[in-house]
Amino acid sequence: MASNSKKQNYSKTVYRYFSLADFEQEQEYLRRQHQAGWKLEKIMYAGFYRFTRTEPEDVIYQLDFNDDNTMDKEDYIQLFSDCGWEYLWDYSNWSYFRKPASQADDNEEIFSDVESKLQMMNRVFRSRMIPVAVIFLLIVLPQLMKKYNDVISTEIPTILDVLLFTIFLTASVIYTTMFVNFAIRYRKLRRRNIR
Repeated sequence: MASNSKKQNYSKTVYRYFSLADFEQEQEYLRRQHQAGWKLEKIMYAGFYRFTRTEPEDVIYQLDFNDDNTMDKEDYIQLFSDCGWEYLWDYSNWSYFRKPASQADDNEEIFSDVESKLQMMNRVFRSRMIPVAVIFLLIVLPQLMKKYNDVISTEIPTILDVLLFTIFLTASVIYTTMFVNFAIRYRKLRRRNIR
């Protein structure tokens, strides 16, 4: 019986959502998991992290958004490897790296300055936020307005109209929250860069 419980505790899958602008929070989350004895094994799907049991250790995790692939992949990985970073994998254009804190300088990051982080955020904005904004403005918002008019223009709206209005309203709230979250994080980074 004891061996079964050990096998069950050998790995775990956790769902944790991070928006596009939350890469620093994701890095800290992965570090806390490793400190608690859970090493990141893989990302299964968006938000689903697979961890395996390990000895608790302070390990720094870093993410880089690499959508343009202008640098040869081997050279890109070697660049980080030369600085002691272990390349894990790419997931959805994010490259994952880690390094034991004992081998790192104080608060070491893969970015040498705030300007580098801003450049990465600009890449995220161009690659992810602009297409999302286009979808929002050309599809979600017009459909929300149409369904809103359908619901208020009749005395007794159909269940389908109410359902579709609710879906597009929820999507609008999600999109707006995503835009605001990204804008706030980007502004904070810019302020750090100005100081």
